[in-house]
Amino acid sequence: MDNELFPSELDYQGALSLAEGMRRSGLLNDDELSKVRSLLVEAYDPPLGSLFAIPGGTGDGETHTPNQHIQEDLDATRTM
Repeated sequence: MDNELFPSELDYQGALSLAEGMRRSGLLNDDELSKVRSLLVEAYDPPLGSLFAIPGGTGDGETHTPNQHIQEDLDATRTM
């Protein structure tokens, strides 16, 4: 990765990690996390992170990651 692009990717991944931790802690719900992801992609314009953010992945017009549905399934089984 280009040295000029690395800081934006690093900042994006760090902020996304914090947001995902807030989701796991119950401080954000799924809709809020989806909005945060969209805002982070806009703010940081990460060269790699934006590849994994899929607009409208569930048909709701929001941004989702490919692993989001897997995580939701895992979360659902933990609450059973």
